[in-house]
Amino acid sequence: FCGPTHHTRNALTGDIDFLSAQSANTGDEVMQGIDISASYDFATGNIKHSVEVQATHLMKYEVTAFDGDTPFVYDGGVGCCDGGYPSWRATGSWSASSGPWHGTYNAQLIGSATDYYGAPGAIGTDIDAVLYHNVQSGYQLTENLKLSAGVDNLFDKKAPYVRSWSDGNTDTMTYSLLGRYFYARATWVLD
Repeated sequence: FCGPTHHTRNALTGDIDFLSAQSANTGDEVMQGIDISASYDFATGNIKHSVEVQATHLMKYEVTAFDGDTPFVYDGGVGCCDGGYPSWRATGSWSASSGPWHGTYNAQLIGSATDYYGAPGAIGTDIDAVLYHNVQSGYQLTENLKLSAGVDNLFDKKAPYVRSWSDGNTDTMTYSLLGRYFYARATWVLD
């Protein structure tokens, strides 16, 4: 980040295509938002439950390279640099356990967004919200050994098409690329 005589941007993408590094950095970054979190534990019979919700509403995220430059607005967008910044993100989970058994359901919301460099009205410019569902269960076999298995992206939700990002056709740092996947794990704790 430096003065306008020391860098140029590609007119189509906005990416810096020439930069002369200087000894001073006078840029500005402004981020404003609200984080919400709640959890509740309760029991029904011999089953212990835990419900948790976390949400983030990003209201403003702008980066200005130097005084007098036009700010780059990140809030509400995906398809650039270091991941997406949709206005809303949230995750919620419900866990239940009884004796050696444990199970968890988790949902992850990535809110709707706009491709930073997408042409208005073009395919992949306006991106709908994505909701991923995950489940896991486990069994404490012995004091030292726990077995667990799960499915992430239970309903095989495909990553949305983001036109300007990469050869992956999506924002690979925001959305799940693997589709539905299964896993199993054995955890051994040493005394």
